[in-house]
Amino acid sequence: EHLEATEPDMCCYARKGQEAWVAKYAPHGVRVEPDRVMQIVMGDHHKLDLFINYGGKPVRPWVTMWFDVASRCPVGWTTSIQANGETISLAMAHMMTPKSRKLVDTETGEIREELLEVGGVPETLYIDNGEDYKSRFKKGTASKEFAMSAEALDVCTILGSKVIFATPYRPQAKAHVERFFGTLTGQLTREMPGWCGSKPEERPAGYDEKKLCTQGKLLTLEEVAERVDHWILNVYLE
Repeated sequence: EHLEATEPDMCCYARKGQEAWVAKYAPHGVRVEPDRVMQIVMGDHHKLDLFINYGGKPVRPWVTMWFDVASRCPVGWTTSIQANGETISLAMAHMMTPKSRKLVDTETGEIREELLEVGGVPETLYIDNGEDYKSRFKKGTASKEFAMSAEALDVCTILGSKVIFATPYRPQAKAHVERFFGTLTGQLTREMPGWCGSKPEERPAGYDEKKLCTQGKLLTLEEVAERVDHWILNVYLE
């Protein structure tokens, strides 16, 4: 009881381990905010808290995201069944591709496209320390996977984009994109068919993803991708 009152951090480390101690008690550095957009772009994966119908089987899809720190805007993304090196490159290509959204004139009903000034060439890519990111960007390996991903590395080299790896097992290192994923969950994923909750206690009573899949009540990957695109372009970036 004395130690709990006087040395709670030491008790946490001894009982729950280093990861719990780091999350609750370790000192965290303060990030200097970038001066301009696309100066620092964070990359990360996020597994959506819902099941979809993929080939007649219920699976949980992923979103691979590039997120601009200065503007707090998503600048490149892709939705997939499995997040990997390929989805990283696809999202990076999307980051440097012009984006637009369709708007409907309330008076005439005419549909027009509005070009969004989102994305571009990144100055610095601040990315996850996962093996899939390393395989796409890290030098010094002659593996087949590295050879297949030479295009992504060449693009960064040609464009002069610097690559920095985040500290492993430190979610706060990518706090900006993690908060965005929380917003995505609260405003979009939670309201979609197939929502399964991010925690066991959040799962709807009697939830059975296999039964929902058989009954045709789950979305497809294409439908989820369309909803993610629409929410980002028409709601989040509004």
